[in-house]
Amino acid sequence: RGRPRRRSSLPAAMADLDAAEDAAKELLGIMEAFPRFKERAVDPLHPEGERGALVFRGPLKLVQTVSKLTCASKASTVGDRFKALLSRSKWVRQEELEQALDGADGLDGLDGRLAAYDPAREYVAVVVAELQR
Repeated sequence: RGRPRRRSSLPAAMADLDAAEDAAKELLGIMEAFPRFKERAVDPLHPEGERGALVFRGPLKLVQTVSKLTCASKASTVGDRFKALLSRSKWVRQEELEQALDGADGLDGLDGRLAAYDPAREYVAVVVAELQR
């Protein structure tokens, strides 16, 4: 009798990675599409002119759920439309961002983006889905 084969977890890991990317793209897309998101949601979270990023970090299932709730919402106000996202997000100052994103992959270009954006007109948002290893 032979030893049972171990199933490769690579396909499952790739599926989780794809799901995380899809959920993050949906959230970032809806933030970008909502005209007054920066003014109504991001600006109240930090002092004027402070550099940093809006960070939403959580397990994959949470990121997917928040993404679906936010995208499916028909609410017309920013507070109502993004309630699930904003209640689980926080503003992280640029100096503290490295520590807040410790262990996250796929952050290539973030430093350049943080250095280049204009806090008066733009914001940086980071979505981190924590995958099982």
